[in-house]
Amino acid sequence: MLDEAPFSHIRENRRQGCDPAFYRELLASVSGSYRFNGYPINRLMEIFARAETDLMVTSSPTLAVPSNPAFEYIGPIFELYDVIITRDRPMTSRLADFNQVRMGQPTGVCWMLCQDLAKLAIVKRPFYSVDQGVRLLMANRVDAIVAPETMFRLVLAGLPAQAPAPVISYHGPSQYLFLAIHRQLPAEQRQQIRASFDKMGPDGYRHLCDQAIKQLSWR
Repeated sequence: MLDEAPFSHIRENRRQGCDPAFYRELLASVSGSYRFNGYPINRLMEIFARAETDLMVTSSPTLAVPSNPAFEYIGPIFELYDVIITRDRPMTSRLADFNQVRMGQPTGVCWMLCQDLAKLAIVKRPFYSVDQGVRLLMANRVDAIVAPETMFRLVLAGLPAQAPAPVISYHGPSQYLFLAIHRQLPAEQRQQIRASFDKMGPDGYRHLCDQAIKQLSWR
């Protein structure tokens, strides 16, 4: 199973992470019924492009509001960092330090960090989930992996204690997340969603992510 966007993942046939909690809280006061579907990020972006969803979280490399006219946007609601994770390399600000390494990268999606890595002479090794990528890393089948920082924290919190634990060795450029609401929804429902998000506050998404990570750590 591929990772769900942006911060939940599949473990033991169950979706874990902050996305379900975020949508439940966001829509708690909204009238009407909703069906939730989880998709791999590459599949999700196809659905988004065809405007086949009413509500989703999408990303942008800048603070500028995305331009799909079929949706209205709230946000940014979260700042996402892609990171490079290794077993023991120190933190570095030089991407060139990863030249020639065996680099695990997610299949079907690539943020700006992956595009920058394509300019280096790395040995690219695909993986289908961050959970799988971390396992490959700890089994020494790759030297490093690329993943969203919060996704990595979720996976790491759910794993048994390891010595040494994988570490973040490089912070990539920011991605900004926006809540996209399809304009085909009635105006009253769109307003209810906006009001609900305003009630959660700008830190609501991060709070739910941190809460999910803590719950995994306590298990």
